[in-house]
Amino acid sequence: MSDILVGLDVGMSNIRVAISEGSPELAYYEKRPYERVWPEEMNRAFCRAIDECGYSRESIRAMGIAVPAVVDRVAGTVLYGADFDFMSDHSLTSGLSAHCAVPVIADVDTVMAAWGEAWASPIWISAE
Repeated sequence: MSDILVGLDVGMSNIRVAISEGSPELAYYEKRPYERVWPEEMNRAFCRAIDECGYSRESIRAMGIAVPAVVDRVAGTVLYGADFDFMSDHSLTSGLSAHCAVPVIADVDTVMAAWGEAWASPIWISAE
Protein backbone atom coordinates (compact mmCIF):
# COMPACT_ATOMS: atom_id res chain seq x y z
CA MET A 1 0.00 0.00 0.00
CA SER A 2 1.23 3.50 -0.81
CA ASP A 3 1.74 6.27 1.69
CA ILE A 4 -1.62 7.29 3.10
CA LEU A 5 -2.32 11.03 3.18
CA VAL A 6 -5.31 12.30 5.15
CA GLY A 7 -7.20 15.56 4.77
CA LEU A 8 -9.75 16.77 7.29
CA ASP A 9 -12.03 19.62 6.22
CA VAL A 10 -13.77 21.17 9.22
CA GLY A 11 -17.12 22.82 8.59
CA MET A 12 -19.78 24.25 10.85
CA SER A 13 -21.34 20.91 11.72
CA ASN A 14 -19.41 18.26 9.79
CA ILE A 15 -15.89 17.01 9.30
CA ARG A 16 -15.07 15.69 5.86
CA VAL A 17 -12.38 13.03 5.79
CA ALA A 18 -10.52 12.47 2.51
CA ILE A 19 -7.79 9.87 2.10
CA SER A 20 -5.34 9.37 -0.72
CA GLU A 21 -3.03 6.44 -1.22
CA GLY A 22 -0.16 8.59 -2.44
CA SER A 23 -1.78 9.99 -5.57
CA PRO A 24 -4.35 12.73 -6.17
CA GLU A 25 -7.10 10.12 -6.59
CA LEU A 26 -9.51 9.82 -3.70
CA ALA A 27 -9.39 6.39 -2.03
CA TYR A 28 -11.79 7.21 0.82
CA TYR A 29 -14.25 9.96 1.63
CA GLU A 30 -16.67 10.41 4.50
CA LYS A 31 -18.70 13.28 5.90
CA ARG A 32 -19.39 12.95 9.59
CA PRO A 33 -21.09 15.25 12.11
CA TYR A 34 -19.37 16.61 15.18
CA GLU A 35 -20.40 18.73 18.13
CA ARG A 36 -19.00 22.25 18.41
CA VAL A 37 -18.83 22.39 22.18
CA TRP A 38 -15.22 22.48 23.37
CA PRO A 39 -11.70 21.85 22.04
CA GLU A 40 -11.37 18.42 23.59
CA GLU A 41 -14.46 17.20 21.71
CA MET A 42 -13.01 18.52 18.44
CA ASN A 43 -9.82 16.55 19.10
CA ARG A 44 -11.84 13.41 19.92
CA ALA A 45 -13.85 13.85 16.70
CA PHE A 46 -10.61 14.03 14.67
CA CYS A 47 -9.20 10.92 16.34
CA ARG A 48 -12.47 8.97 15.91
CA ALA A 49 -12.58 9.90 12.22
CA ILE A 50 -9.09 8.48 11.75
CA ASP A 51 -9.65 5.38 13.88
CA GLU A 52 -12.88 4.52 12.03
CA CYS A 53 -11.74 5.14 8.44
CA GLY A 54 -10.48 1.61 7.81
CA TYR A 55 -6.79 2.51 7.48
CA SER A 56 -4.26 1.71 10.17
CA ARG A 57 -2.63 4.64 11.92
CA GLU A 58 0.74 3.10 11.08
CA SER A 59 0.05 3.47 7.34
CA ILE A 60 -0.65 7.21 7.57
CA ARG A 61 2.29 9.42 6.59
CA ALA A 62 0.86 12.94 7.04
CA MET A 63 -2.35 14.86 7.64
CA GLY A 64 -3.75 18.28 6.88
CA ILE A 65 -6.64 20.08 8.54
CA ALA A 66 -8.57 22.75 6.64
CA VAL A 67 -10.59 25.13 8.79
CA PRO A 68 -12.48 28.34 7.88
CA ALA A 69 -10.35 30.43 10.24
CA VAL A 70 -6.97 32.09 10.43
CA VAL A 71 -4.53 29.57 11.88
CA ASP A 72 -1.09 29.86 13.43
CA ARG A 73 0.68 27.33 11.19
CA VAL A 74 3.39 26.57 13.73
CA ALA A 75 1.20 25.97 16.79
CA GLY A 76 -1.90 24.84 14.89
CA THR A 77 -4.09 27.23 16.90
CA VAL A 78 -7.00 29.30 15.65
CA LEU A 79 -6.04 32.97 15.71
CA TYR A 80 -9.30 34.30 14.34
CA GLY A 81 -12.48 32.64 13.20
CA ALA A 82 -15.84 34.02 14.16
CA ASP A 83 -17.38 30.56 14.27
CA PHE A 84 -14.34 28.88 15.78
CA ASP A 85 -13.69 31.11 18.78
CA PHE A 86 -14.23 28.06 21.02
CA MET A 87 -10.93 26.74 19.58
CA SER A 88 -8.89 29.86 20.42
CA ASP A 89 -5.60 29.02 22.08
CA HIS A 90 -6.10 25.31 21.44
CA SER A 91 -4.03 23.40 18.89
CA LEU A 92 -5.95 21.67 16.14
CA THR A 93 -2.87 19.64 15.27
CA SER A 94 -1.02 18.51 18.40
CA GLY A 95 -3.56 15.97 19.71
CA LEU A 96 -4.02 14.33 16.33
CA SER A 97 -0.27 14.32 15.67
CA ALA A 98 0.34 12.60 19.02
CA HIS A 99 -2.53 10.14 18.41
CA CYS A 100 -1.20 9.04 15.02
CA ALA A 101 2.53 9.84 15.43
CA VAL A 102 2.65 11.75 12.12
CA PRO A 103 3.08 15.37 11.08
CA VAL A 104 -0.17 17.33 10.98
CA ILE A 105 -0.58 20.84 9.58
CA ALA A 106 -3.60 23.13 9.78
CA ASP A 107 -4.40 26.22 7.75
CA VAL A 108 -7.29 28.24 6.45
CA ASP A 109 -9.44 26.11 4.14
CA THR A 110 -8.78 28.20 1.02
CA VAL A 111 -5.01 27.83 1.40
CA MET A 112 -5.32 24.08 1.94
CA ALA A 113 -7.54 23.81 -1.15
CA ALA A 114 -4.95 25.67 -3.22
CA TRP A 115 -2.20 23.30 -2.06
CA GLY A 116 -4.39 20.33 -2.94
CA GLU A 117 -5.13 21.72 -6.39
CA ALA A 118 -1.43 22.36 -7.01
CA TRP A 119 -0.60 18.80 -5.94
CA ALA A 120 -3.31 17.29 -8.17
CA SER A 121 -2.63 19.51 -11.19
CA PRO A 122 -1.05 17.82 -14.22
CA ILE A 123 1.20 20.87 -14.63
CA TRP A 124 3.14 19.78 -11.55
CA ILE A 125 3.43 16.14 -12.60
CA SER A 126 6.78 15.53 -14.29
CA ALA A 127 6.95 13.48 -17.46
CA GLU A 128 8.80 10.20 -16.95
